[in-house]
Amino acid sequence: MRRHLLGLIALASFVWAAILGCYPPLAVYQPAGAMGLRVGLVLGALWLAWPDLHRLPAWVWYVLPIGVVLFFYAKGVLVFLFPTLVAAMVLYLLYRKVRRSPP
Repeated sequence: MRRHLLGLIALASFVWAAILGCYPPLAVYQPAGAMGLRVGLVLGALWLAWPDLHRLPAWVWYVLPIGVVLFFYAKGVLVFLFPTLVAAMVLYLLYRKVRRSPP
């Protein structure tokens, strides 16, 4: 039911953007149409990903908002932390590969 509602809201946002973008007397409201298009794109992508969201680990729901906030407010620091995060990810993937290999 939630996925259907999400799809309907995304579709309504696309219709809103199309009406405001294509109807010349409403040109004053064109920024609102652009906002509707962006919201529709994000919600449409979320609608497509909805069935796979239950397979994400529980810790992602806590880390993702923190990462988004850091991305917006600490971009300068993340430039220096990015190589460290990539190296940690590579080491973790190698660790998992070695640990799962049969003896």
